[in-house]
Amino acid sequence: RFIAPMYRTRHDLKIWEWWALAVIAPFEPLSAKELAEHSSSDPINVARAIRSLTGKALISRTAAAHDRRRAVLTLTEAGRAVHADVERTALRVEQILRETMTDAERATFARALDLIDGRIAERLQRMEWREVVDDGGSVMSNDARPPRRAAR
Repeated sequence: RFIAPMYRTRHDLKIWEWWALAVIAPFEPLSAKELAEHSSSDPINVARAIRSLTGKALISRTAAAHDRRRAVLTLTEAGRAVHADVERTALRVEQILRETMTDAERATFARALDLIDGRIAERLQRMEWREVVDDGGSVMSNDARPPRRAAR
C-alpha cells in the first residue's frame, strides 16, 4: 500500500503492470506462459500486462532465437530503470520497517513468514485449481473474502 502510490505517480504503473515487471526481471527472457506460471496469474491478465508494458516501452517481445514461433519477454532499458527505482524504494521501506523491530521480533517475524510460506506451498502442492475456484468462477466465495476497506 505504501509503495503503490509511488509507482503509480512516478512511473504511471498499475499494480498488475508492476507485478509483471517484478516477475520478468529475475527470469528474463521468458515467455508469456512462463510469466503466467511464475506469477500464478491467468493468461488474460498476463496478456493485458504484456500489451500495456510493450505499449509503454518497458518490455520488449521478440521471437526466441531457438524457436521463432515462441515470443520472449525482456525488460527494456527504460523497464530496467523503472524496476530498479521501485525495487530500491521497496528495499528502503523494508529497511525502515525492520529498524522498528528488535532482533527477537525480526526473528519471530521471519519464522512466522517461513511457517506461512511452507504451509501454503504444502497445501497448494496437494490441490488442483478446481478445488480453489467456486461454482461462480471466482477464486473465493464472498464470505471468504476479507472485508473491503472504505474509500478514503
